[in-house]
Amino acid sequence: MVTLERCREIARKHGYVYTDKELEIVRDFLYRLPAIEYKAYQDIYEGKNSDNLHSGLIRRAST
Repeated sequence: MVTLERCREIARKHGYVYTDKELEIVRDFLYRLPAIEYKAYQDIYEGKNSDNLHSGLIRRAST
């Protein structure tokens, strides 16, 4: 895990100044993003259907 000191260096390099708590929040958020992306990838590309509609429930009106 990236240390708070390294996070502070990167933030200051770009002109931002954050408290330790703010840096922890940003760091934790950035660590969670790949997990969210991977979950979305699994749902879309590995056959998991995230659609809640069932094909048997959607029918054409009879004429």
